Amino acid sequence: MSIYDKIAEIQMELLDVEFEQKRGFHGEYMGLEVLTCKILPKCYEHGIFYYFTANETHLLLKIIDRETGEVLSPAPHVRLPELSKDMKVEGGNYTYMKRYLLMNTFMVIAESFDPDDTKDGLPPQKNNDASSAPKKNTKKESEPVRELNFQELVDKALEKLEKKGLSNEEITSFAVKKCIQNMVKPKLNKSEKKAMYAFVNEYFKGRDSQ
Repeated sequence: MSIYDKIAEIQMELLDVEFEQKRGFHGEYMGLEVLTCKILPKCYEHGIFYYFTANETHLLLKIIDRETGEVLSPAPHVRLPELSKDMKVEGGNYTYMKRYLLMNTFMVIAESFDPDDTKDGLPPQKNNDASSAPKKNTKKESEPVRELNFQELVDKALEKLEKKGLSNEEITSFAVKKCIQNMVKPKLNKSEKKAMYAFVNEYFKGRDSQ
């Protein structure tokens, strides 16, 4: 099994994992320690490990197969910000980038609140009346699943990535999944993402076997 297949399996398994969230300045978010405690055991279970490193311009997430030595290429990366004199700000930037790389690579469902969804970047205000209070012992309603043409979405994503100048090696299943998530409006819910991930994984398995 290739390192890409192992990561795909981890992505699917993490879809069913609940990630605790913290209350931050702009809403709830997943802490780096929470992501690490959920993702690291899954990686170990599937025979891979990861670590963070950096070059002059980017922070990179290196992922390696423990048995074969296969390395995920290209390594997930994010551009480093300008240096700050404040060590707390500097540390916060690195923590944010590590969270971003882990969530993007392993397709962890994003925070329940997206700052881009509101004009001021702040979470919607909750009403204080009794009707808005959380109800106990109620079952969570299942999310509706739209009838999406995944093959059409994959074709559009491939075309879009090719126009951006990505090579065949760079157009991975991860890049296609991310592109599809950005294309579909309204955003995919958890059930839809799970179905889309499964379709893309099967698509790339079939393409690689040809």
